[in-house]
Amino acid sequence: MGRATLVELLHLVTGLVLTAAIFRTAAWAYPPGRDSLEPIGWLTMTAVFVMSVPEVRKAWIADRTKKEEELG
Repeated sequence: MGRATLVELLHLVTGLVLTAAIFRTAAWAYPPGRDSLEPIGWLTMTAVFVMSVPEVRKAWIADRTKKEEELG
């Protein structure tokens, strides 16, 4: 796995962790809204993941192309 792919995966994981932390904090801070905040948090995390997939794929292809060029 190349450097660009690792950077994109790190970016994805960071985005998911921060999104989860924000929604958990919001649910803690506003207990009456916990039932409505949890599904929104999951949907937001799903959106972050789906939007990151093309970028990870592009980075993976770029790393693979670079590796093939180096090999010959």
